[in-house]
Amino acid sequence: MKNKGLILAMGALMGVLTTPANALSLATSYTLIDELAVSFSPTDAFFSGFSFSNDAASDGISGEGNADRYDAPAACIGACASFENEFYQHTQTADTAYGDAQVISAGLSVGTGAASSIGEVITGAGIAYASGANVFTGYMFGVAPGTEIDFSFNAELFMNTVAGTDGFASANSFFNISLRNSSGATVFEWLPDGSSVTGPMGGTELYDPFSLNTGITFNSLYDQSADFFRASTNALAGGSYRLNIKMENKVNAFDVVGPNVVVPLPAAAWLFASGLVGLFATSRRKK
Repeated sequence: MKNKGLILAMGALMGVLTTPANALSLATSYTLIDELAVSFSPTDAFFSGFSFSNDAASDGISGEGNADRYDAPAACIGACASFENEFYQHTQTADTAYGDAQVISAGLSVGTGAASSIGEVITGAGIAYASGANVFTGYMFGVAPGTEIDFSFNAELFMNTVAGTDGFASANSFFNISLRNSSGATVFEWLPDGSSVTGPMGGTELYDPFSLNTGITFNSLYDQSADFFRASTNALAGGSYRLNIKMENKVNAFDVVGPNVVVPLPAAAWLFASGLVGLFATSRRKK
C-alpha cells in the first residue's frame, strides 16, 4: 500500500492527459440558382456564350477533381459514390469529401439559366476539402451606345458547419457577375451581399435579399430559402463586351485527434504531477 499515493497521483495525471474527443467535423455549402436572365435595353445586341462546371474533393492525401462543359462528374472521396448531382446536405457518418457542380440550363437570354454547386466534407481524423463551381461566359457584340443590361435570378443558399471537440470546420459561398469592355476594363461588377448600403460597381442594385458571398466557421448555420435578386448596369458605351458569371461553394474540415488520444498539455500539468509525487514522498518520510 506504500505506493498507493503515487499510483493515485499518476492516475490523476493520466486522467488530465487522456481526453475523449468528438472525432467528427463536418461542413456543407450549396447554392441553387434558377430563372437566371440577362436582358438588354434596347434589345438589338447580339449575345453568345458558353458554360462549364468544375469540382474537387480531397481527404488526407487522396484527391480528385473534374471539369466539364455543363455537368462535371462528381468529385468523391469516401462514402459518396452515389451522390452524383445531389445538391443537399447528406447524413453520412463516415469520412467523406464530395464536390459537385452542374449547369442545368444555359438559357440566359430567355430567362431559363440554372445551375447548382456543392461542397461537403465529413472527417473523423485529418483534413478534408471539397468544392463545386459553375461559370457562365458570354460575349456581347454590337452593343449600341446607351444600352443597359439587366440581370435577375432566384437563389437558395445553405451552409452548415460542425466542429469536433478538437477540430475545425468552415463553409463558404461566392457569387459574382462582371462585365468587361473590349479593352479588358471592368465596367460592371456585382457581388450580392444582402446589404442596402453597398451595390454593384457601374450599376444599380434592385433586389439583394441576402448575401451570396459569405462564410461560416465552427458550429454555425446559414440557411436562406429561395429569393429573388436583380441588378442592372449603367448606360454603356457602344462596343463589344465580355460577361462572366461565377458561383462557387467551398468547405474545409479537420480533426486533429481521434477519441481517447493523449493530448499534449502545458508544463504546468507536469509540475502538478511532480508536486503530487513530492507530497506523497514527504508523507511517507514523516511516517
